[in-house]
Amino acid sequence: MSTVAIDLKQFIQEYVTALSGQPKTETLIDRYVSDPKLKEHILQAEAAFPDYEFAAHQVVADGDLVAVRATFRGVHKGEFAGIAPTGKNVSAEVMIFYRSTMAVSRSTGCSGTSAP
Repeated sequence: MSTVAIDLKQFIQEYVTALSGQPKTETLIDRYVSDPKLKEHILQAEAAFPDYEFAAHQVVADGDLVAVRATFRGVHKGEFAGIAPTGKNVSAEVMIFYRSTMAVSRSTGCSGTSAP
């Protein structure tokens, strides 16, 4: 594994740990994420599932790409994807891919997509 992949993997692990189980403020998100679409997604998920947890089970890096297999857990307290709040606990296994547009840098951040 290249040095860039190792650094990027460590950065993503730090990012996941920092955001899991606590309020995702814009200031905190800005420390790790530069992609406006990813920022918006995180804020929407936080509004619907306040303080949601994101537990990474496996993190794999190759070049500028990092794949994360994880479990999402939260309580559905706000509207999400057109679904009114249910107050129920929600848990989902997810696979998310992050790609760095440059060499890893705290100011570069990451972008990502999720797949069910």
